[in-house]
Amino acid sequence: MNQLFEARKSLEKHLSRSELIAYDKVMSKYLDYDVLSKKLKRDIYLDYNELEQFNQMHNHNRDNEVNLKK
Repeated sequence: MNQLFEARKSLEKHLSRSELIAYDKVMSKYLDYDVLSKKLKRDIYLDYNELEQFNQMHNHNRDNEVNLKK
């Protein structure tokens, strides 16, 4: 979302009002609920997987430390 608004902000300096309106109409398709919910679900899935991988690495390291102390 931030990327879209940052891109528009930079375009405001170079585009006419009618060009900005056309840009906004195109971008509004990407701000649709279905599009945003799919992107949000994908981002949540990627974040969850990253956390899960970190958790596995942490558990593995902890298990190694316990085994070394034995």
